[in-house]
Amino acid sequence: IIDSQQNNESIKYPLTFVGSSGYGFHELHTRRFLFLKKLHENTSILSWLTEGSNDKIHSSKLSDLFSSKCFPAMYGSTMYNILKNSRLTVNIHSPQCGLYGNIRTFEATGMGACLITDFDQNISEIFEPDEEIITYQSIDECLEKIQYLLDHNDTCLQIAKAGQMRTIKDHNIEKRCLQIDHEIQNIL
Repeated sequence: IIDSQQNNESIKYPLTFVGSSGYGFHELHTRRFLFLKKLHENTSILSWLTEGSNDKIHSSKLSDLFSSKCFPAMYGSTMYNILKNSRLTVNIHSPQCGLYGNIRTFEATGMGACLITDFDQNISEIFEPDEEIITYQSIDECLEKIQYLLDHNDTCLQIAKAGQMRTIKDHNIEKRCLQIDHEIQNIL
């Protein structure tokens, strides 16, 4: 599945989001829902969403509000192909994540998408911001950076390639198993 994005023609989706919309989940996910709503109002983002059945805070699902831009969640190789065919993909960490670097961080970069993700103090331990990934601290900053990257394709592709190489080199199963083994050995 992992393969470099060979050329611009192979990229089907300029801007994507894959994951939970926050609708129907715990109140902590309200920020994600509102963030995605604003992205849908202001960009051409396409989203593949997991959404709950009801929500005490929001009256409508994103898939109801933006039916032409929202699709049911995809998993496995179908999801990886969406990421592979994305020029730019947005990541929003859950507030209970703690340190940043959720699975989507590595899935998106590993598949060769340019990742734009929310900033946290430990992100530079995982990737070089503005070289291997793009970070934002507000919705307005995210929107500005999205527009810049969509207008500057060469920069977007360069960051995507650097992020993919970093994931393949440093964030692979072999290195994670060694890291887990090291932590277990320290406990014993």
